[in-house]
Amino acid sequence: MTDAYDRGDVVFGHDPFNDRATPRPWLVLSDGSHPFYGEQYVAVTLTSKSYHDGFVPIDDADWVQGGMPAESAVVPWGLASPDHDDLDDDRYQGLLSTGFVDEVARTATAALGLGADEQ
Repeated sequence: MTDAYDRGDVVFGHDPFNDRATPRPWLVLSDGSHPFYGEQYVAVTLTSKSYHDGFVPIDDADWVQGGMPAESAVVPWGLASPDHDDLDDDRYQGLLSTGFVDEVARTATAALGLGADEQ
């Protein structure tokens, strides 16, 4: 069992947006400063769809380790707070670069109504 996921880790887990049992990939945005680090995370979902301009595409160069089996993008408004037990140790996909994760965090913050000049 993984003790904790770190910022930038991508792992499959429970999908609270869908009642099917099919897990989906999550990008962990929170870090060790999260009050429940190792027990709960702030994460955004990934998708293999490409139909929305607001998705943040993941290029091969964005992966530090691992990758996805198909072209993928982050859904920056697809925020959730999964528990550690909702994520599947056996479906760890890899690690995305700090610069990419920072870009996703800024985009997610903008989706919440905060512009770059307000951060």
